[in-house]
Parts: sequence; structure tokens; C-alpha cells
Amino acid sequence: LTIAYLALASAQVTISVKETSLSETVDINFGGEANSNGLNLPVKTESLTASVSESISTTGEALVGDKAVGTIVLFNRTNSPIVVKSGTRIESDNLIYPINSSDTVASKSADLSDPFNPVEKPGKLDNVSVTATGIGTRYNVSKSTQFSVGAHSRTVIYAVGEGDFSGGSSRTVKAVSEDDQQKLLEAATQKVISQIDSKVKKQDPNLSSLVIGKLSYTKKDFSKDVKEEADSVSLELIGEVKVLLYSDSDIINQLTAQLIPKISSNMMLLPDKTTIEVLPPQEDESDSDVYKTQANIKGLLIPVIDQDRYVSQLKGKSVKKLKNILETIPGYESTKIVIKPNFPFLSNYIPLNKQKVSLTITTSK
Repeated sequence: LTIAYLALASAQVTISVKETSLSETVDINFGGEANSNGLNLPVKTESLTASVSESISTTGEALVGDKAVGTIVLFNRTNSPIVVKSGTRIESDNLIYPINSSDTVASKSADLSDPFNPVEKPGKLDNVSVTATGIGTRYNVSKSTQFSVGAHSRTVIYAVGEGDFSGGSSRTVKAVSEDDQQKLLEAATQKVISQIDSKVKKQDPNLSSLVIGKLSYTKKDFSKDVKEEADSVSLELIGEVKVLLYSDSDIINQLTAQLIPKISSNMMLLPDKTTIEVLPPQEDESDSDVYKTQANIKGLLIPVIDQDRYVSQLKGKSVKKLKNILETIPGYESTKIVIKPNFPFLSNYIPLNKQKVSLTITTSK
């Protein structure tokens, strides 16, 4: 029974070792001549597009309100009629009001009611409507305010308020600032790049992307203009960019095969404990199909062991004697053993059949 058990039972031996941290910056060439001191990856580029919507709260302020309106009387002091075109400006104390419609002011005349004392009478045009150029209450001027007309001297033509001007008002409100639009564009741009990277990973989960071209916009529509009243502003953005595709597994494979042996002999990199940050690449000045960059690598290294040799030493041994054998592994910390089926006494021995013994190296982290 004992011999049959040791031949048929299985054992899972998990060895916990103290890991060694890895933090390295390595050179990467995409295409071109091989770099013996760095990594060499193939060039694979693609132009991709993505569309996003993004919105943020506004931080700017704007002065908004209504323009004052009123009516004036025009007085012509010349001997000829004067045509006043729409848009002609009247002004008083730097307050400007364009005339709303074109009209003609008659020439001056004489009042001969007293033939011995004739009185000059300016030509007159009543009820001429005007609208202020700006907003605010300061444009609400009072009746009888005098105005200059266009570039004319007041000895030629002038205007007088027919009544009090009204309707001018202003208030400070939240509005879109230039910074708001810039921040929104930057956030949406990053979102476009992230979506493009997600598209790449959907095509192949092992691939990542690096932007190597300038992002161009086929659509860039802000919901509000700068200084326009709004509590928030949104952006519809469609962007297209050229990206360089690479695989993390290719980087890890090359690290394992080329660089790790130079850094720490008899050690291996744990792929699931490795982070790779590839920096933005630069196009080679002499070859537009070659890109150079660096990658920041952080990970954990564990010892490489000759599993077959250790299994040969462990088979048939008492569990109590395993520690003496396994302590020779660099960084050894502890062992966990699971033997099936579980029989009293017999489960204290490693099976004789090497094919039934599994040896796994892990870390405490």
C-alpha cells in the first residue's frame, strides 16, 4: 500500500523566496540597426481616429446686459439738406449711439414773423431712434442731452435727446474663459489618445500604442464661445493621429533574454509583477522609419532553479527533510506542500513518481 501510494499520489510544492526589485531605464530602437545595449523592436505604425465628448464647469466671468435705446431730434444749421445714413454715430461724453435708419434733415430757414428782427431757424428732424453701442445703465442718459453727429461740427449739425434714454443694464455672470476652452481641449485630446489605445488593445490585447504624429482634428466644436454666458462648456472632438504599436510581451521577452542576465545572473523577471512605461519616441533624423526612445522598467526578480534536479532530490523524502534541500535556493523563505490524497502518515512523504511532483516558485509579495 505504501509503495502504491507513493507511486500514485501527487504533490504541489510551492516555494516562497525573497524577491529582488528591478528598476531600470533601457533604450529601445524601433527599426534600424540593432542596439546591443538596448531593446530592438519592429516598426508597426497605424493612423487611427476617435471621437469624444467632454465638458467642464466654467471659471470665467462676463459682463452681460441690454443696450439703452432712445429718440433724438436732429438740427441742421446749414443752407443745404443733410443726409444722415443708418449707422451714423451720435456721441456725448464718450457714449456712442448709432442711428437706426437713414433719413434727411432739412436745411435751415428764417423766421420772418418779425420782419424787423428775422430769426434763423435750424432744419429739424424729430423722433430719430438710436441704440447704444454698449451695455449698462450709464447709457441711460437724460432728456435734452446734446450730442455731436458723426464727424460734423456742432455748428453744422447736432442732436438733442427727445426724452430719457432707457433699457441699459448690466450684470456679471459665469462665462467661458480662454483657459476653460484650453483645459477642455487638453482633456478631450487625452481622451482621444486613450480611446485610440483602447482600440488597439481591442484588436490585440497584447498591443499598446505610442503617439508619433501630431494629433489633427477633423471636428472641434465648442458648445459656447469665449466670454459667452454659461455654467459649463462642452466639446465635441474627432481626432486622428499616427501611432507606433508595440507589445509588452516582446519587451519582457527581450529583457529576459538579453538584459536580465547582464544585471543579475540566474534570476528571472516576473511578467505579472512588471510595469513598463515607454516614453514618447523621437523620429530618427537620418531615417523617418526608425524611432528611438527609452522605457522605465519596474519589476521583481526571482531565482531560476533547476526544477528537475530539485524534484529528483525531493521524491520519496519526508516532508520534514525538505527544508534542508530547499534552503540551498537563493532567497529561500518558506515552503507550502499539498499532497493528495491525504492519508495519515503516508501524506508526510513526497511521491516517488517525478511526474506527480509540481514545483512552483513564488514571492512573498
